[in-house]
Amino acid sequence: ALSGPTNVLSLSLFSFTRERPLAARVGPAPDAVLQRLRQMDGRDDYSSYLPTGQERTTVATSLEDLPPLNQMVLRDRLLGIYFVNHFAREAWTGVVPDGEGGLYCYIVCDPQALKSDLPDWLNLHTVTRFVPGDPGTDITFDCGTDMSAFFYVALRESTHVANCVLNLVGQDQVRVTNEVTLTDFTAGVWTTNKRPKAGADFPLRKNVISLQATLSSDKATNVYAQLVKTPFVSLYACESSANDLADTLAYYHLTQKMKRPFRISIHHDFPGKTTLFDWDVAAFLRSNRRAKLMEIFY
Repeated sequence: ALSGPTNVLSLSLFSFTRERPLAARVGPAPDAVLQRLRQMDGRDDYSSYLPTGQERTTVATSLEDLPPLNQMVLRDRLLGIYFVNHFAREAWTGVVPDGEGGLYCYIVCDPQALKSDLPDWLNLHTVTRFVPGDPGTDITFDCGTDMSAFFYVALRESTHVANCVLNLVGQDQVRVTNEVTLTDFTAGVWTTNKRPKAGADFPLRKNVISLQATLSSDKATNVYAQLVKTPFVSLYACESSANDLADTLAYYHLTQKMKRPFRISIHHDFPGKTTLFDWDVAAFLRSNRRAKLMEIFY
């Protein structure tokens, strides 16, 4: 997720050196960052989490494996990566103006991303979009269990940083505009940063992007059946043009660059296992016009 333009922090609160390796920018969150997050989410239990030895290795290798453009922008503009205990979000990118028209960013992550594999992480953050319904309905992500969820989070949030710094899809956090730039990626898809054009929208979209889940999980098949008829690669992607870019790049990198399989399936387990929905996301991306635009990151 990406921060809004209000309550921005001062660059003077951060210690930044471009030469510092990306993995060395992981550390305890500054008090001002923790205080902003507590106020933003209405929480008083947020505290810094420092990765263990193996987790530090996971962070380092994940950052090394990011697309070249993401790495370049992070080297130039990333203030820090902070893990926060009990964080209510998957991750969040904060924006800090430099006072001269430029932007710096910091990334906040749920430490559980370091302890989860990718399928479990995607399942967890998909089912929470629904009110629990029939316990026999199961949403699964077939993308291999040998990858840390943190790599996916790093892919997505580093793309948010690149978008902020380079204004890739017109996400202007400082001048507070809600109109997207008519790039090849957003043209015909987004009217504003958070409103798709009619031809790209689908009836149940607003129900699954709400902070308060309203649809029963029994309706997940209906939601995905509508989603596959749109340009979007995920439910996260249909929330905003910035999230659209971030998840499209993440899924593109996993499937087209790393050649990993990626299927989303919905099953019903009682009385016998029945497949209600099956989507080969890797195949979708191979033929998707907008996905091919992700080559600008390489």
